[in-house]
Amino acid sequence: MTREERLARFADKKTFQDWDPGDLQAAFGVKEVVSHPILAEWTSANHPIPAHKIEDVERLGLLMKIKRSAWNETELRNGFISPLLAMIGFEGEGYSTFSERNLTAQVDGITLTGTVDWMVATGSYRPEKPIFFLHEYKQVHVGSPDPMGQALAAMLAAQNENKDGLPVYGCYTVADIWRFILLDGKTYSVSQGYDASDKEEIQIVWSILQETKNRIAERAIAQL
Repeated sequence: MTREERLARFADKKTFQDWDPGDLQAAFGVKEVVSHPILAEWTSANHPIPAHKIEDVERLGLLMKIKRSAWNETELRNGFISPLLAMIGFEGEGYSTFSERNLTAQVDGITLTGTVDWMVATGSYRPEKPIFFLHEYKQVHVGSPDPMGQALAAMLAAQNENKDGLPVYGCYTVADIWRFILLDGKTYSVSQGYDASDKEEIQIVWSILQETKNRIAERAIAQL
């Protein structure tokens, strides 16, 4: 496929929501690998829930189990995702959280643009170098945006703008199921799904999020 053919083929892709993994692979040459050492290390980190937070985390998991069929996306975000992220605390020296921020990048002549549900990036007043993305969905229906494609498109845009050669981390949730994504160069890998309404698996979600925070803090400090 020539550059002109590639640009013409994907000219109708206006926002992150318009992309799926197959089109991203055809347009930008990214490839999925079943296993990636950085993903394996990231998702296997062991950070137990602090004793004084266990009751609150388990309460959130139970609430998710009760409400997962009734909540819309806003209720899912406000009732479960935001409280869980707040308990981890993704604010620190040199990095901050940002919600509903626009991200745009020209990647190989194609515009990737859209609104990011939630991300952690270096910077205080505006996102400078995005490191971790999270997109949430209530359910996936026929004809609805591809959650994996939307998340990966945003990560590709960030990778292009960061220009530091470092991995970009991501996560998308579909109701109570969390999947984590690692983008490293032209390869990406996706974790298994973790059920946040399950008493055991919510501890894994917590551990991965805590490890994510640790990695963000290390990178932000290195860039100060």
